[in-house]
Amino acid sequence: MEQLEFNSFLLHLGNELESNEFEALKFVLKGYVTSSKCEEMVQVFKYFEEMERLCLLSPTNFLVLKIALGSIGRPDLVKKIEGKEAYFATLFTETIKDDREGLYQILF
Repeated sequence: MEQLEFNSFLLHLGNELESNEFEALKFVLKGYVTSSKCEEMVQVFKYFEEMERLCLLSPTNFLVLKIALGSIGRPDLVKKIEGKEAYFATLFTETIKDDREGLYQILF
């Protein structure tokens, strides 16, 4: 359920970007996300998925995305992320803790 919330949030952010802003985002992050596939991506959520794969974006790490969005003139989206960061950090930390406790119960 937590991953669903995170993915929904990213989808919402992506829907707020105009196509020229998405191209600007890809340009700004060119040094980080260098896959040739990324140049051809037209769907923002696929790009976010690639950022996750490269460990540049996660429910507990929005830093690169926030800097990039600020660079392309979308401080409103940075604020939306900042409004959810603590929530996702808590949500995913608790999930990891619960998963570990379940694992410990199995092991012991």
